[in-house]
Amino acid sequence: MLTLIFESASNETVLYHLRDKAKSFKTNDLPLKRVALSELSSAVPTLDQHEITVVIPGEQVTTRLVKIPKGSKRHFNKALPFLLEDELATPVEDLHFALAKPNNEDRVLCAIIEKQVLNNYLEQLANAGITASNLIPD
Repeated sequence: MLTLIFESASNETVLYHLRDKAKSFKTNDLPLKRVALSELSSAVPTLDQHEITVVIPGEQVTTRLVKIPKGSKRHFNKALPFLLEDELATPVEDLHFALAKPNNEDRVLCAIIEKQVLNNYLEQLANAGITASNLIPD
């Protein structure tokens, strides 16, 4: 399992950690290495053989715990941006919404990021030949 950590959107270097998926670990035991994103394939020759989790700075992601209104589970994904519209400073059409699975109380965790910021990360990864399995905020 490979974990890439962006420290900022404009930074062309990432911190990375490569670990055997079968081994347990403690987060404070992770040896992180810094590398230019364009040189990651040289630093990790088996790049295409790993599940890749990309960590983006949390200050670029807003999270909300949203109650799913009764009777709207089928259309919740379409209604969500408009349910949160008054709480967000950016127009909803400029945002990407990612949802977790609903909990037992019909609440769902929603991560919100500007589409332009997300596309910037995805473009940087694509330019380096990297396909992320997961993108998560720090």
